[in-house]
Amino acid sequence: SRFLLALLSIAVFVTCKAQDKVPVYTIMHGIETNVLSEFPGHPEWGFSKLRKNIHSSITSTAAKSIVLPAPDTQELTPSQLYSKRMDGALIFGKMYVCNECPRLHISLIATASAVTADGVCLTNYHMVHPIVSGDPSLCTGDSVYFVADRDGVCYPVTEIMAYSRDEDAAVIRVD
Repeated sequence: SRFLLALLSIAVFVTCKAQDKVPVYTIMHGIETNVLSEFPGHPEWGFSKLRKNIHSSITSTAAKSIVLPAPDTQELTPSQLYSKRMDGALIFGKMYVCNECPRLHISLIATASAVTADGVCLTNYHMVHPIVSGDPSLCTGDSVYFVADRDGVCYPVTEIMAYSRDEDAAVIRVD
């Protein structure tokens, strides 16, 4: 079931790479290789820092300070819109130590969308719930949460700027 979840989560990358005919496992392997090489260290390296950078609600000062880019004024066809925005389609994942071995593993668990060029992204609240809940049992072994682009370049999540359980939305910042 974990493999099926990963395949569903990266469906957007399959679509983005369809023109190049890049297999799904190649994208997954690229992300795993990049995360394991870019974010080495103790399993709690990024997670403990992230827990300190949580803001309490969708109306937080951090979220209010986001400067959104100006909207496009020209009308685009769906194909033009896709071509223009496909780089903002991201996959949300985490690096963790499982209970069965001491190795770091990668789990690709959701999608995210880039909102600004300086790293503000939108994802679902239920993806950050284990972090913001304060319940350590929900994230045992979790280390680094990250987003990856369609080329496998990975960016660690450094801040949860705002979230709303009711709207199932979270605003995050990546490095």
